[in-house]
Amino acid sequence: MVKFISRNRNRIFPSNLTVRIDIKRGIATLKYRRKILINIGYCKWDVDNKKVIYFRSFSIEEEYQNKGYGYFFASVILALFKGMRVRQVYLVDAATNEKFWNRLGFKHGPKDNGYKYLSLYK
Repeated sequence: MVKFISRNRNRIFPSNLTVRIDIKRGIATLKYRRKILINIGYCKWDVDNKKVIYFRSFSIEEEYQNKGYGYFFASVILALFKGMRVRQVYLVDAATNEKFWNRLGFKHGPKDNGYKYLSLYK
């Protein structure tokens, strides 16, 4: 388990934010501790040959959206992938919030099997 304190767009995130990453299972969660532990974010991905990542799902609870938590969570996960020397990161079916992913550096990629891809690290 890794804890982060981060500045994002002039916001200081509380020290009781926890990002937990399970690389083998391809799962990451973002949790916030008040009196109890609250799940506020979830990410699932698949790995192909240890150098290509496919994001299958990424979500932030509605009350925490548009406050920088999603950007922070995605940035932590992408920094991990960069440290693992991943060559490509694809976001499968990214139409849900394309502006958000574009801010993180994703660009339009190929269409395959009816899915729309946004890719990073071209």
